[in-house]
Amino acid sequence: MAFKKPPPTSASHSSAHHPHPLVRDFILVAEFSEQEGPKPLLTIPGNAAGDCDFDQNTFAVRIMAVDYQAQNRENHFKFAVDTQVVQSEEDERVSAHVYVHHFTLYDVYARGYVRPFCMCYVTGDQPKLMLNFEDIRRQFSYVSETLHVTNLRVFERDLKKRIADFKHSEKCLQDQMTTMCQLQINSVYNWDLEESQDQVTVMKQTKSTTTIASKVEQRKLEI
Repeated sequence: MAFKKPPPTSASHSSAHHPHPLVRDFILVAEFSEQEGPKPLLTIPGNAAGDCDFDQNTFAVRIMAVDYQAQNRENHFKFAVDTQVVQSEEDERVSAHVYVHHFTLYDVYARGYVRPFCMCYVTGDQPKLMLNFEDIRRQFSYVSETLHVTNLRVFERDLKKRIADFKHSEKCLQDQMTTMCQLQINSVYNWDLEESQDQVTVMKQTKSTTTIASKVEQRKLEI
């Protein structure tokens, strides 16, 4: 990105009493990890934050701690809208001014199906940041939109696969329940059948005993 340069200023900073401005601009990308919490993913150039003595871990926690997704939490799924903010960062070592661009990617394996990210342009020159704000916002929005297009295609594919898995699991569960019910019915039927057979056997035995007793009595009368 080719930025406009603000006119030079005569303001000076005393490093003995004030944090010195960031001497090198860089881009930082951070995410909210479910396992680790907010964390930086990368910087462009690669080691810019370290060269500038900029604490990117603390900064990532601070910018990702803002729950900008709260406005999208309703009873139904809703796609999040990108948000942008400009803020200042300062500690005992360095001071910086940051353009922060929050965006969300979607993942069927993530909590709530969302993975929050942000892209930041970090500079020590506030006038330059404000002078080029619209250009930075436009460029970062383009990157975000490009990521969204690919991400939504992948999310749709994974979502269809997950729905198919749910339907298959539902069918397997229904088949298992049907089998269990049939086994229970068969068990009751077999128990009733065995009981009926036992009753028939007892009745036959009783009839046979009665017949024998009758013959014995008849034999006694003949004698």
